[in-house]
Amino acid sequence: TGTSPSATATVATVTFFAPYNVAPHVILSPHNAAAAALNGATQVFGAGESTAHFTVTSGSGALAASTTYQWNYQVIQ
Repeated sequence: TGTSPSATATVATVTFFAPYNVAPHVILSPHNAAAAALNGATQVFGAGESTAHFTVTSGSGALAASTTYQWNYQVIQ
């Protein structure tokens, strides 16, 4: 994150190498302790799934500043 992350913000946009025919379903899982510790209002979720990309969006609580969060994602068609 940067020095002043905001709530309900786009944390990352993942663009697929090749577009899908139909927007897929995305499942996120934490990959490091910082991501695993998120809960309630600070949880993140996959959103805006399209045939070309998806976004990782923060919840109604902002993420901690200057923190590295890592997630694994699975894309299901």
